[in-house]
Amino acid sequence: MHGQVEMGSMYVDPNAFLDEHLVRDTADALEGLAPATVGHIHLSVGDVDTARKFYVDALGFDQTFAMPGSALFVSAGGYHHHMAMNVWNSRGAGLRAPALGLGLVRIALPTADAVGEAGERLTFAGVALAHDGQTLAFDDPWANRIEPFCGGRTPMSPAGGAGSPRCTPLGDAVVSLEPLSPNHADEMVRVLAEPSLYVFTGDTAPSLEALRQRYVRQSRGVSPAGDEAWLNWIIRDTATRSAVGYVQATLMLREEPWAASVAWLVHPAYQGRGIATRAARLMIDHLTRHGVREFSANIADGHLASDRVAGRLGMTRTEERVDEETVWRA
Repeated sequence: MHGQVEMGSMYVDPNAFLDEHLVRDTADALEGLAPATVGHIHLSVGDVDTARKFYVDALGFDQTFAMPGSALFVSAGGYHHHMAMNVWNSRGAGLRAPALGLGLVRIALPTADAVGEAGERLTFAGVALAHDGQTLAFDDPWANRIEPFCGGRTPMSPAGGAGSPRCTPLGDAVVSLEPLSPNHADEMVRVLAEPSLYVFTGDTAPSLEALRQRYVRQSRGVSPAGDEAWLNWIIRDTATRSAVGYVQATLMLREEPWAASVAWLVHPAYQGRGIATRAARLMIDHLTRHGVREFSANIADGHLASDRVAGRLGMTRTEERVDEETVWRA
């Protein structure tokens, strides 16, 4: 009624219910069926109003029923409820302490675009999250781990398989690579403010808002047409944990074998230490393990530092030109 479901609470004797309904014909019918998935889940939260702001206003569920001050029921697509939050045993609770119990809640969304849209809403609401193009990962206000993921076929997974390249954390003793998220904009805007980074491109440093919007698009992980996968990592100096640059790969999904155009950038204060080579090598090795066989990089004329990195990565300069830059290939 008016977009809400009507509910009641009735006592059920579980043993009597099983005695009546779990008969031989029922058991026989269950044999051979695919494993079941959980249809809905209830979470203990500290207060219902905060739960509504998070799960309805930010994440995007529809409210289907509410017990004022006591419980909230939400769903997508008109179902009676996929999730519920209540304070029956947790009113006023704060963050969950590490303990045996619920590990995480995974929510299947129909498309990669739906995952991206959820990420944009959460980012706008100020929720810290990680996004690899197919899965979001974040905590609710009580530290319940939530992971919406693409449950259907996506451009990054043409056959629905698990072997397609994904943006996962990478690292060695010197550098670590974090999958890009919009939350990195606050830190990276300072890295990208250095004017010397734009000598060869003619670009200018982005504003914080422009960079955040760029990262929202890039962290979706796939182009609007679905023909490219976008994989972006922030480079951190392992010793200081400072963000020092980025590496990125654009994967052409409709080419066989898969080919990737790669790029790298390191702040001048950290150049000359082999960081760009290490970071790009980690990325290329990761993509190679997942089926990418051809790599290229477009480098501006006279950018000797990038020429040296490309050479160390096993790339060779070609006669090809793209946007007035020379193409290197491996």
